[in-house]
Amino acid sequence: MRNISRELRDRLEEIGEQRSLLQRQLDTLTTHENSLKILLQAEEARWGLQKPLIPELVTTSADQRFKGRTPLARFLLGSLAKGAKSIETLKTEAKQANILTDKKMPGRTLHFGLVGMANAGMVEKVEGLWRLKVRNIGSDEK
Repeated sequence: MRNISRELRDRLEEIGEQRSLLQRQLDTLTTHENSLKILLQAEEARWGLQKPLIPELVTTSADQRFKGRTPLARFLLGSLAKGAKSIETLKTEAKQANILTDKKMPGRTLHFGLVGMANAGMVEKVEGLWRLKVRNIGSDEK
């Protein structure tokens, strides 16, 4: 049997060096973390005091829910507020309301508008009909 004391001391020395390196990295991460916390507090304080740049886009009541939207979005939200509808029904209503009169493919335009609104969580398609998305009251869901 041979004496492995030398190898064990070398290994302990390596572990000590690794520990020192990791401690320096941890110290750096802690510094970055504290800096980000300070920046976050400053940002939240700044936004808490700042008024909206375009007040018309801030909706505070049900009567203002359509402000700041495109005419197409206002039409779709208003129409779907009355109930779920197919794309064909929406196309007919859009023609009657003189929405998309200059479009060659109004159904396609309506569809892309609805898809964009669905991606924003405003509407959803259920069993072939488009409707306003039902939101849970009190949830943070957008």
